[in-house]
Amino acid sequence: MTWMLIILVLGIALLGYYVAGRKDRSHAGKAPEFPSSIRRYGGILLYGEEKFLVKMRQEGIDCTALSGNRYPQNAAYSALLAVSADDWTNIVLTREARAADRELYIIARCNDISHYKEYKDAGADRILTPSEATEQILPELRGVRHVSR
Repeated sequence: MTWMLIILVLGIALLGYYVAGRKDRSHAGKAPEFPSSIRRYGGILLYGEEKFLVKMRQEGIDCTALSGNRYPQNAAYSALLAVSADDWTNIVLTREARAADRELYIIARCNDISHYKEYKDAGADRILTPSEATEQILPELRGVRHVSR
């Protein structure tokens, strides 16, 4: 009788270990899922070009300026604009944002065309070349609105 009790306890312990391990693996490396209403209207995060922030607001496009050069944890933005004059910071920010959120629309400025491949590899959806003005992307950004979180 004690053997059956020991086997039962071990079986329950192994089952709990197995279930907990599967749950941990199923959530590993995934960004939190946000409601589609936030995804659609999560607003735009801008890094670089403060004058473009003013221009976007004049055009009625709400956006938030990134205060540092790191993508915020657990962010729920619709788009990221990494348009600073520093290619490596733009690339790192693009890579961090893509790792944190696979559905984020990322526009990045490539200041030196020799780095174009790095931007693609980092996950940028749209890459602005040195000959493209930032203002050219305004039509793409219309309709993305910021909502309170």
